Amino acid sequence: MLAAIAVRLMALGAQGPASSAADDLLDVHGAARLIGISPLTLAHKRKLPPYAEFVVPTGSRVVRFSRARIEAWKASSAGSPDAPPAGAPRERKRSSLPARSAPDWLTSRRGRGSL
Repeated sequence: MLAAIAVRLMALGAQGPASSAADDLLDVHGAARLIGISPLTLAHKRKLPPYAEFVVPTGSRVVRFSRARIEAWKASSAGSPDAPPAGAPRERKRSSLPARSAPDWLTSRRGRGSL
């Protein structure tokens, strides 16, 4: 039984601290600066893709992000036509609906009594 626990601890030790020791862990402000979004946006969307991939579990309520994962994501999405450059303003979509005019009751003079 102790041998099984020792093997399990060695396996966890090889995966956990070795991978996180070689990787810089960033707080919300550093990760947001690297991604190109505001820290508040990253804090709110940290559980959604693609930002959930960057989160490194720390065993506490403190949220840390992997610099290596963020840089790999940036390198893979750099050539993508859908990904705007970090910090670039997004282009607003124009509506395909025709422009609305004011309703008739606002523009008509009928029904108004003289004061």
